[in-house]
Amino acid sequence: MVKSIDVNVNSIFYKSYSVDLESDSPVYVFDSTYLPAFSLVQDKEVYELLIDGLMDKVLTKLPKEPFTLVVFSSGFTSNEISWVYGIKLYSKLPKEMRYLIQKTLIVHESFFAKTVLQVLKNAMRIKGLNNKDSSTDGIIHVQSVTDLANYLDITLLRISLNVYLYDYQFNEKIEVPEQFRVKPNSIAYRQYRQLIFDKIFKRLKAEGPKSELVFQKPGSYKRINILLDVIERNHYVDLSQWDIYSLGSVFLHFLKNKSKPLIPLDLIPLPLEDDLNYTKKTFNAIIEYNGYYDLLRAIFPLFITFLDNNETTKHTLKTLSKSLTPTLCKEKVSIKSSDKLAIGTRFIRNLLLHFYSIIDELDSKSAPTLPARIISERPINPPALPKPRKSSPTRYPVSSSSSARSRSISSASYSKETPPSSAKSSSIELIGEKCTQTIGEKPILEPPSTFILESRNDSASSLASSQSVTKYNLRSPSKPLAKEAIKDNNSDTEDDEILGLQDLLEQLTIEKNDKIKSFDKELKKKKLLQQKSANSTKFSNEGYGDITKGSKVSKLAALYEERLQGLQALNDLTK
Repeated sequence: MVKSIDVNVNSIFYKSYSVDLESDSPVYVFDSTYLPAFSLVQDKEVYELLIDGLMDKVLTKLPKEPFTLVVFSSGFTSNEISWVYGIKLYSKLPKEMRYLIQKTLIVHESFFAKTVLQVLKNAMRIKGLNNKDSSTDGIIHVQSVTDLANYLDITLLRISLNVYLYDYQFNEKIEVPEQFRVKPNSIAYRQYRQLIFDKIFKRLKAEGPKSELVFQKPGSYKRINILLDVIERNHYVDLSQWDIYSLGSVFLHFLKNKSKPLIPLDLIPLPLEDDLNYTKKTFNAIIEYNGYYDLLRAIFPLFITFLDNNETTKHTLKTLSKSLTPTLCKEKVSIKSSDKLAIGTRFIRNLLLHFYSIIDELDSKSAPTLPARIISERPINPPALPKPRKSSPTRYPVSSSSSARSRSISSASYSKETPPSSAKSSSIELIGEKCTQTIGEKPILEPPSTFILESRNDSASSLASSQSVTKYNLRSPSKPLAKEAIKDNNSDTEDDEILGLQDLLEQLTIEKNDKIKSFDKELKKKKLLQQKSANSTKFSNEGYGDITKGSKVSKLAALYEERLQGLQALNDLTK
């Protein structure tokens, strides 16, 4: 039975933000790496239906204006898709739509792309359709993503990780023309890096406590280098394609490349002490030196959540502090620096233990003091009420208690629905030398009023009563339960039924005579002969025409069948 396959059409074909430099037409991308592999289906008929359904959905997304098409063809090779399906994909395009394609850039030229293009050109030439308006003339072969950058701004393309991994075997670093580069000190470059850092931080907060040994397990070397290269050239990227361990390594790379170390080893006085006062004094000296208090205040709670969920993360104070020391102290791991790293590991361990008590005291000191209330000696009289008009509206009596209750309920609901604005406005400052934004204090919730408690109790009791009523109503007397519907029969009736069944069985029994015995012997002989012939045969039903699967003849038969299918697709194309 074929398993369900999830295919996202928006990942296969989409409109990019880039524009062709020559024709000034919008650029659309066809990413073949998201096509389902044939190995997932293992059935030609089902796979053809799947490809046809995908192409029908892609056709609905095609524009009605001239456009440039970029095809990442590496998925046809990696997914072992036959060239016949490439012909079928092209034949699905209406003739009017083929003329709208101004240019086709085929990236990562492969045997698949060469075969499909050559077959199409030969078919057009044979049928006399190779004219100047033919869509096959505007096809350009591109060896890598670096070569593609010479035709358009690739930083505006949403290139998938699969394409990057395939391109990595040719070029470890993608070069972009100078006209598309962003200056490292520009505002756009800083904003982009800050945005990437915030997104990685959110992923770590969501998935880090659910994963094992984040920051200790290194991510994939290729994926980390690819992502760092993407960030360096300000490339549009989808971070959901990277795993949590690769993102954790990139996150540490951000922290390590700060202009000053977050925990300088030179500012840790010796001998080391593990008490709160020593840790607090050292931490105060550190934040006065580098000015990274807001950054440390944001990232250390993330580290502490890993310790709180140690059953899942498998992190202890020792493992976490040891994995963070080279990054926070900006020190390379080597035999010479082992003593320095041991000092940093011990201080970071103490800082993780006493962090909340340290920042609570610092936040209380930095909080602005409210001005004292000035009480005047003379009582302040309320302002005089305005004189009533001639036609004053009628005033209905409203009890003060009900209005107070409504006001308390509305204020309580508003406080639950709208969080404090300071929490929204606060963000992590990564780029500047000194962080200017401050994270607001945690709001102190007052105990609820007596009326709210009474209303909660009343609502709880009403809910309990309503649930009991619904449970009572769910059991309808007209429809009895299964246990009530089954009735016990008397023993006399059961004995009578058993006797009746035995009489029927005795009537159905057939006396064994000589003819039946001889017929059974003949059947047994035939079965034995069939088993011997099946064991002695050298052919398999899985191949072509009882040819053994995997042999040279079977492969030639498969190629011949593939060629027939391709010719049939070409006939359909040129009709």
